[in-house]
Amino acid sequence: MKKYILPSNDLVFKKTFASPENIHILKGLIWDFLHIKAKDIKIGSPYNIRSLKEIKNNARLQVTIVDLYAQLEDGTGIIVELQVLPELYLAERLMHYWSEKYSANYGIKGLADIETDKYNSLRPVYQIVVLYHNFFDDELPIHTVETTIRETKDTFNGGDGRQLMKMVIVELKKAADNLPADVIEWFQYFKGKPVGKKAPNYIKDAHRKAEYINFSEEEREMLSEIERIKADNESSLAYARKQAMEQGLEQGLEQGLEQGLEQGLEEGINKAKLEDASKMLDEGLDIELIQNITGLSYEEIKKLN
Repeated sequence: MKKYILPSNDLVFKKTFASPENIHILKGLIWDFLHIKAKDIKIGSPYNIRSLKEIKNNARLQVTIVDLYAQLEDGTGIIVELQVLPELYLAERLMHYWSEKYSANYGIKGLADIETDKYNSLRPVYQIVVLYHNFFDDELPIHTVETTIRETKDTFNGGDGRQLMKMVIVELKKAADNLPADVIEWFQYFKGKPVGKKAPNYIKDAHRKAEYINFSEEEREMLSEIERIKADNESSLAYARKQAMEQGLEQGLEQGLEQGLEQGLEEGINKAKLEDASKMLDEGLDIELIQNITGLSYEEIKKLN
């Protein structure tokens, strides 16, 4: 096992950012990327030794996306997500996830006077999305997505004047040289590289949490299991891409002789995708993961069951 485990490993991520004793690390992340000074934070599903079983049961699903949800003292929701593999409908999924968390507070007692106006219970939800791949077609390593009014360029705020949504998308493959010093240190951390001597203590603590020596025997067994599943998935991905390319080209060329090269290639590739999706279902891969690999819709894959 490596000396340092990337935080994209679900166990490392949850232990570092979702443990009650590590709240200062999450506060630092929120401040550096969202510029919010968090006083009190409530983790949706705090990490503890009992959650190891849940992580193990979901291990196959947690090798591509890991995330957590937390609430600040004023009810503001915070989503932190790490994504390892590219996703065809990333923007749609992020907005869907945001809308679920945003609407979840509707009518909650304690957040508003529900006798007069249930909408007053809704609170902003902000996301930090860290990608281990590129998404935007430019060189900027960070993009901040907000709702704005086109004519005035003002943000579209709620009744209390606060922004209802903000999404900070971080692309680790892009150069971070011109970013603030603390943000550069986060880039180092997420990439599994050493952090600087002048890095904030919370980033140094996060880095120490990811060192293999600091995990219990039970956690080490779980780390090995997750890494094994990740390696299996990567192998399946490589095989599926190779098969799709070879079969799609061959079948497409054959059909192209009769129906036209362009149409034949398209149909042949699609047929190969369906065949590969069927094989991946047989191997137990998650439908969402198969979507990412093949580009097929959920309905197309579901019909193969």
